[in-house]
Amino acid sequence: MKRWHTGWIAGLAMALVGSVSAAHADKVNAVAAVNGWYASLLPGQDADAMAARAGALLAEDAVIDLRDLGITQTRDEYLESLDVWADAVAGGTVAHRIEPGYDATSVAATVCFRFADNEVLNRETFTLSDGLIVNAVFVQLGDDCTDF
Repeated sequence: MKRWHTGWIAGLAMALVGSVSAAHADKVNAVAAVNGWYASLLPGQDADAMAARAGALLAEDAVIDLRDLGITQTRDEYLESLDVWADAVAGGTVAHRIEPGYDATSVAATVCFRFADNEVLNRETFTLSDGLIVNAVFVQLGDDCTDF
C-alpha cells in the first residue's frame, strides 16, 4: 500500500509541474506574440513585410481599436493601412516595455513612438487566444516620451 501511495503522490506532483510548466509556456508565448507585434512595426521594413509579420500574429477575426484616433479596424483593414504606417515611422523608432501582470490571454505594454517630428506615448493592451492577438486597444498617454 505504501508503494502505491508514493507512486500516486509522485504522479500527482508530475501532473502539477506539467500544468504549471504549460501555464508558464502560455504566458511566455503571449509575451512573444506582443514582442513580435512591435518587431513588425519597426522602421526599415516595407509595408508588405510589416503586414506579413503582423498578419501572422493576428487572428482572422481580430479587432484593432485605435482609441487615441477614434478608429476601429478589422484585421484586413489594419494590414492594409500599414503602407501609411511604414511612411510615418520612416526615420523614427518604436520602443516598448511589457507591463507587469500579464498572463496567457492579456498583455499590456507601454510604448514610445518617436517619429521625425513628434513623439507619442501609448498604453496598448492585447487580448490573445491560442497564441494569436484577437483584440488590441491603443490609448495615448502623452505627447512625448519623457516618462518612458
